Amino acid sequence: MPETSAAPPTPPNLFSYATKELSQDAFICWLLGWADPRFAQQGPEVHQCARAVLNAFYATASRSLPSDIREVTVYRQDRNIDVWVELRTGHEFYAVLIEDKTSTGAHSGQLRRYRETMAKGENKAKRNYDDQHLLCIFFKTFDQCDYENIREHGFEVFDRGALLKCIEPFAHCGNAIVHDFYYRMRGIEDEVEAFRTTPIAQWKGQMWVGFYKELRRLMGDRVRWGWVNNVAGGYWGCWWAWRSGLPYFQLRETQAALCASEIGDAAAKKELQERWHGIARDLAKKLDLPLVRPKHMRLGSTMTIAAVSCDYRQADTRGFVDLDATVEFLKRFDELANSWPIDNAPSQAQ
Repeated sequence: MPETSAAPPTPPNLFSYATKELSQDAFICWLLGWADPRFAQQGPEVHQCARAVLNAFYATASRSLPSDIREVTVYRQDRNIDVWVELRTGHEFYAVLIEDKTSTGAHSGQLRRYRETMAKGENKAKRNYDDQHLLCIFFKTFDQCDYENIREHGFEVFDRGALLKCIEPFAHCGNAIVHDFYYRMRGIEDEVEAFRTTPIAQWKGQMWVGFYKELRRLMGDRVRWGWVNNVAGGYWGCWWAWRSGLPYFQLRETQAALCASEIGDAAAKKELQERWHGIARDLAKKLDLPLVRPKHMRLGSTMTIAAVSCDYRQADTRGFVDLDATVEFLKRFDELANSWPIDNAPSQAQ
């Protein structure tokens, strides 16, 4: 009987090993360096890929890439700016400032400082770039909940989806670096989206990100999500508040609960926890909601008021998530918020 041939092994990918932001910086510098017109004949497809990325950067701001580019100069780690690129046309200079992030976000006013650095000419080129000549890009290859603060600082978001769309036509151009970076990004995207095609009992890692992103799309901007650190190593969390002064609803991967945060001293926390648990228990009984007393009524900056006694994720007959049914199940808890006695909620509750 002939043996069944196994699928060929996946070749090693450079960017599966070079996963840090500095490695991603290096790729961005390398690729955009190819946008210089001097390299159009040496590596035409990589040059076209680099120009496609620059075009896509400008398109995010509803602007057009400057025409007649004569020279492209790439700068890295200049005054703590990850990458910036100068485009010289016949008689003008343009700058593309790139803040490169993998899984982290912007912090400590860095975006404001970087814009000021470029505007004041405190850069290696010693040139001042006004808003007409400066484009600021927030280059993000992993997901985050929202980008409101990024856009408030005048940065355009260029995420993994935009990147994949841009470089996919060049994935098989014969250049191993472009090929490997594309498939590294494609692998992340596939893992994020795998929650749709993986039984809920087998979810892990970035699948939670994909699921929470979809919940936010279906339930609106009140839903927020992100990585939550704790002594056990952390988890992907998702949460939303109904009104100020009420407990909020939190998903902790496979678990769901009502929680409260930052409520006074230990005595105040304990009193509030017990009182709110009693309210939640009584309302759950009245509204037929599956809420129970948590196994551990710990006190901390975040404390659990009541726990959902079942898996909040609704599955179809094959064990895959039924998104519509899951959203309907979660929305049932809005009834609890609508019935909550407001005068039982201290003003400092979040």
